[in-house]
Amino acid sequence: MGETLGYSLSAVVLGVIALIVSTLTLRGEEATVATVQYSSVKQSTMDLVGVMDRDFRNMGSNFPYPDILSEGAVINYDTTSTPNRFDFTGQTQPDALPDTISYRWQAGSPATSDGITYPTVTLKRYVNDVLTGQNSGVITSLKIELYDGEGAPVMDGADTRQIQVEMKMISSLGANGDIKESRWSETFHPMHMAKQDGL
Repeated sequence: MGETLGYSLSAVVLGVIALIVSTLTLRGEEATVATVQYSSVKQSTMDLVGVMDRDFRNMGSNFPYPDILSEGAVINYDTTSTPNRFDFTGQTQPDALPDTISYRWQAGSPATSDGITYPTVTLKRYVNDVLTGQNSGVITSLKIELYDGEGAPVMDGADTRQIQVEMKMISSLGANGDIKESRWSETFHPMHMAKQDGL
């Protein structure tokens, strides 16, 4: 009888240890999934931010072509049509003639993540009317707004001194209870547009 009791206690202890190990393994896997999801959305955001950063800071660049004036850099800014558009000139290659860069965005198909359905935005980037990239994550909100030097909305593209971008994204791999959306906002001050002010 003592032997049976010993075997029973051993089985109970072994079962508890197995339960603890499986629980820790499951939590470790959940943490790994959360890390991969976070890394995915962060990488998608950073890739897009890097391209926007370069494009918006170079808006109106023209070196060494002084006859191409930066006040004509904003070609089109339309947030009422579909797709929304922001077209402007800027150099994508050093010392080359300025290119026409276009960002076009519109509502996409809804995406469900962690039981939540999000509206999405499809964003595409064109250089000289050739598609050069589009979002790889899932953008849930995007605002691109132009302001003058005083922070007022522009009436004329030539008055643009600031570009404000606000964006939210979810991972293309989904989300979990801890990580839902990544948010990013930035205000760009294109130095080539400020040259018009003698700065």
